[in-house]
Amino acid sequence: MIRSGLILAGGNQAWRGKPVPEGLEDGILTAYEVSQVDLRNTELAVLSACETGLAISTATRGSTACSGRSRSPA
Repeated sequence: MIRSGLILAGGNQAWRGKPVPEGLEDGILTAYEVSQVDLRNTELAVLSACETGLAISTATRGSTACSGRSRSPA
């Protein structure tokens, strides 16, 4: 669950191994971190991104991989 997640704004620095300024989050939200959130009294949770619909999923060796894909004019 550490290898699955979302890279948020600013997460590219931590992803590339650069130091994260003290007192700031690294910008990487792992599936493990999400699984530790107490959602017992939550009615609705939404994760959204500007280009969510631009990725396609493909199955490779028992895992799922997503790759970005540009939209072409109709």
